[in-house]
Amino acid sequence: MSYLIRRCSIKVINNYEWTPCEVRLSGCENTAVTYHEPIKGNPGKRISMKHDLQIAVCASCHNRLHREPELDKPYQIEMQLKYMETHTLEEFKELFKTNYL
Repeated sequence: MSYLIRRCSIKVINNYEWTPCEVRLSGCENTAVTYHEPIKGNPGKRISMKHDLQIAVCASCHNRLHREPELDKPYQIEMQLKYMETHTLEEFKELFKTNYL
């Protein structure tokens, strides 16, 4: 099931199981409804989805992450470290054209 929010197509997480929001900013709605890709840019989002470098978030936290990009920094580092569990730093930099460490 997809919704259109601010011209962004999002996928709804399993409607029948409670999934906690992984961000928990103030005003958090607790229940995750979508995934957020902290690694931005083209092709960053597409590659993040392919390698499961996403975090489950509620709508409120998702909107704040897009309005306040500096909040993404810890999650960008976390996703880079997750990728580097099975790949090298050089591979990350070549693929994503950036380094968050």
